[in-house]
Amino acid sequence: MTEPKDRLRAAIADYDGPVDAWNKNQRALKEGGVGKDLMISNCNGNRPISKRAAATYAKVFGHTPGWYLYGEAPAGSEEKRKAEVDPEAQLRAALLAFGVDRKSLSRAVATIRAGFVKAEEPPKRAPRDDRSAPASRRHEEVPSR
Repeated sequence: MTEPKDRLRAAIADYDGPVDAWNKNQRALKEGGVGKDLMISNCNGNRPISKRAAATYAKVFGHTPGWYLYGEAPAGSEEKRKAEVDPEAQLRAALLAFGVDRKSLSRAVATIRAGFVKAEEPPKRAPRDDRSAPASRRHEEVPSR
């Protein structure tokens, strides 16, 4: 389940489809601004799930709005702890949150990863005793004050 529509379908798996889920939770869904047509379109993938709709689905069917939108694991779960430790998973979630499309996501992560690898290389330093020659002969003969 990588798509929001798949996660919505999983959340309403106990119902006989989106129409049945909407009919049985009509009042709560209407209060959240989710109409029957919107829910059907979200389930089919014809319309993306908005933040407002995700919050309504979370309230009515469980999970979190982030789970519907980005596949974020609920707090305290093993997946959530793994994502907190894995910086690449955090980066992917952040890029998706900022609207990077899935086709460009892998390229963006690879580019950023390459930048981190270069940044982790220690800079090359000159040896401490390497002192350049004075700018002029005068500096050799006359001590500084």
